Formats: sequence, C-alpha cells, structure tokens
Amino acid sequence: MKASSHAIAVSRIRKLVLRDTGQVLSDVCAFEIATLLSSMQRTSAPVSEDEEFQSRDVTILLADLRGFTAIAADRSAGEVLQMLNPVLIKMSEIIFKHGGTIDKFMADSIMALFGVPSSRSDDVARALSCAAEMQVWMCDHSAEQRRKGMLELFMGVGINTGTVLAGTLGSDVYSEYTLNGDEVNLTSRIEAFSLRG
Repeated sequence: MKASSHAIAVSRIRKLVLRDTGQVLSDVCAFEIATLLSSMQRTSAPVSEDEEFQSRDVTILLADLRGFTAIAADRSAGEVLQMLNPVLIKMSEIIFKHGGTIDKFMADSIMALFGVPSSRSDDVARALSCAAEMQVWMCDHSAEQRRKGMLELFMGVGINTGTVLAGTLGSDVYSEYTLNGDEVNLTSRIEAFSLRG
C-alpha cells in the first residue's frame, strides 16, 4: 500500500467514524492509522536480495528508563509490566501526537523517527517538543508514584538528526523496515550520556 493509498484509506475511515459516531477523527488519530498501515506494509512485504535502501534525512529520538534493568531484576515479570506498560503507552501517545513514527520498543526503551515515512520541514522541532513533553510527563508520573509511596522512574532522551539508509531487512519469513548508519549509533550514544529528567 503506497502513501496515496494510505491517504485514501484514512479518508474513508474518517467518513466511517463520522457517520457511525458523529465525531470527527482527530489528526493525531488519523496519523496513527496511517502509521499503522505503513508498518503493516513494511512487515509483510517480501524482501528481495536486490532491494535498495534509500538515503533519508531523519531525526531519531531514543528514550530509555534509567536503571530499569536493575529495578526489574528484583521484581516479578508481572510487577515489571505494571511499571513499564503505562510508561510505554503514554510515550507512544506523545510520539504520535507530535507526528513521530515508532520504530521499535527495546525492553524499557523506545525509538521514534521523525521524517519517515514522510519528511516535514519541522521534523527536528517536533522531535524536540516530543522529548520535552515526554520528560514533563515523566516528572509528573514520578511525583505521583512518590505520593503513593511507589518507586519513581526517570527517563533519558537522546535526539540526533542526520542521513541514514532506510529500508527493509530480513526475508520472506520475517522482515522489518529499519534504519542503518552512524547517525543511529550516535543517537544511542547521546541517549546513554543524557541525564535523567
């Protein structure tokens, strides 16, 4: 499904929602639907050996909970999920609100892209606004946890903009759309050195 097909599908969904609920589908929700359609296409498309990666300018945001591996080591899987899932849900909402695309969850971290599948002139500004809102929410969440006598969580965020190779890796058995290049590695290093909060 190409970008134009996504736009047609989202337009039809808008009309269905309006007809059945009387509510107008928000732009954030429409973007989430387009992102979902795009990710479905990326993971189900067969990969050919001669498929080319495209050079793309992308802003990469990597957010990670500080010290969560050590925190999780002393708790049951259920407790870990109860702490982690609300954070990842909220981070996802914030990313979509700012027009980002979630590349992947990696345990207690999340990688978001601005500029893929389509680029905008304000990709960097939206990524920065996204990171700021993430940290504000984490601060409020930690304060609420503290009031309840529960463990506080803190997040570090790294952002980097640069040219990467974007394309599908894998086989017909499993494939995923991903980025490759030094800019991805640099984002990870920036995030590792970022302070919590």
